[in-house]
Amino acid sequence: MKAHNNMQAETLSSGEEKLESKFKVFKESFGVFLFNFGEILAGSLAVYFISLVLVRKWVIMIYPLVLGVRGAINGVLSGRLSTGLHVRLIEPSLKRNTRYYYSILASIYTLSLISSLTIGTLAYILSAVFYETPSSEFILIIFLCLVTKAIALLVTVPFTSLLGFLAFRKGLDPDVVIYPISSMVADIWATIAYILTLSMAFWFGVVGNIILYATGLGFILTVAYLIYRFRKENDYWKTLREAIFSVLAVGFIEAMAGFLLSQVRNQIRRSPGMLLIYPALMATTG
Repeated sequence: MKAHNNMQAETLSSGEEKLESKFKVFKESFGVFLFNFGEILAGSLAVYFISLVLVRKWVIMIYPLVLGVRGAINGVLSGRLSTGLHVRLIEPSLKRNTRYYYSILASIYTLSLISSLTIGTLAYILSAVFYETPSSEFILIIFLCLVTKAIALLVTVPFTSLLGFLAFRKGLDPDVVIYPISSMVADIWATIAYILTLSMAFWFGVVGNIILYATGLGFILTVAYLIYRFRKENDYWKTLREAIFSVLAVGFIEAMAGFLLSQVRNQIRRSPGMLLIYPALMATTG
């Protein structure tokens, strides 16, 4: 009888622990979910610079690609980071971290370069076929994608890493916390990078174009160096192999979304509020 009562007590205790664990996940998830309201700021920036965003039909086409592919790559970083912290492959520190951590960062930069070249090419093909965009703008489109990604990485990579390290030290679950919060900040900064890059191309004349192409070439050379530096690291190549398909698949899907946005360009000009909520919808789904 006593043994039976003990078993019942243990069962109840186990059930309470499971319920408490689920409620903890719900609380953490709901709390970070609220950060998606910050995506309205990203949309507000796009609306404020609406004349720049709509300066060419292919320019608005790039915006979903910038946000969507950025989200996919940031998802790879978040996943690798949270797993690495749990199994002690990554130390919760930017300085003097493990070789595994730096291999992941190198792969993120490489994925960004590959995706930028891919989404730029997709955007050009679609705009050339449907909008008769001249071939002279192909290089411009490619470098706009490259530089937007390069500027975005300057903030998103260290911020996502620091967020994961802080969450881990505070006893929060990095799997739950990292992506939603970092996604909000990354989308705001990616939108700022997008606006800055477009300004170089269309508002700042020759000087802006020189800065644009120099930054793009600098990004290419940086990634080339990282490829050489980590060419013998298995974790670097493993991350590339596992992530490349999903990143390119997202790029293709977002290219279609960007094309559809470009189709309603005139409606967006008349009702910019459509663009205001777009980042928030994408982030919430992500």
